[in-house]
Amino acid sequence: MCIEIALDVQKLHEQGVSLVDIRNYIDESYSKFAEPTPTPHPHGH
Repeated sequence: MCIEIALDVQKLHEQGVSLVDIRNYIDESYSKFAEPTPTPHPHGH
């Protein structure tokens, strides 16, 4: 699962997606598998 998330983040970052939008995408996409971790959100959220 972690590798899939890392690959998603890399792809979105290369496409110029903001860190806030990437974080939101990851939380929405993967929260059905487990509760999101309490990792702080990037600046701008």
